[in-house]
Amino acid sequence: SVERPNLITHQRIHTGEKPFPCTECGKRFNQRANLITHRRIHSGERPFPCATCGRRFSQKGNLAAHQRTHSQQRPHACSCCPKRFKGESALRAHQRTHRQVLGTDPLTSTLLATPALQQALPGDPASAPQRATPAPRPDLPGDPSP
Repeated sequence: SVERPNLITHQRIHTGEKPFPCTECGKRFNQRANLITHRRIHSGERPFPCATCGRRFSQKGNLAAHQRTHSQQRPHACSCCPKRFKGESALRAHQRTHRQVLGTDPLTSTLLATPALQQALPGDPASAPQRATPAPRPDLPGDPSP
């Protein structure tokens, strides 16, 4: 049956079985396809070229992410405001600004609130604070305000 190989592959997640070793470095894999992709690290093979600039990639997913740099696609949406981003890392960096402005990031002292972020905050924009100060950290002595 077609499902049996999929079940065996799935069960390897639970058993930890990795029957496909790399002959170059000894790293082991639970799926043959993952070993084939890994071997490209050693061989330098990059079979996926960008049609726009010619840059080549060892994995199809990395090519897809790169191709967004040439387009206006922004598939990663912020859950706090209307902004969208081409990559997950840019979205995560942006989302940290929301946590900082709302005072929930313990590593931040103060941060100027931008007009775009003030719009994302609930309430009257005219009464929004120009600076946001995080809650005091009990593990640090003194007042966190400037």
